[in-house]
Amino acid sequence: MDAKRREVEKLLSDKREIEQKIDELQQKCKHEKQVIKQVTNENSTSIRYVCESCGLILGWPPKQQIEDFLK
Repeated sequence: MDAKRREVEKLLSDKREIEQKIDELQQKCKHEKQVIKQVTNENSTSIRYVCESCGLILGWPPKQQIEDFLK
């Protein structure tokens, strides 16, 4: 295996480890304060409720709150 391939494998491994830690923190979070934020996923952007502490996407705000957010 060449040096670039080893580096890529190491980075991917680190990424998986970080994602697992984030998942653990989000699962333990009580999500006491939610805020409305614009969230980007693979293909689009949407307005969602997000936990202010851990960043987990919690749900969809009502249409009126989305309209107020966009003003």
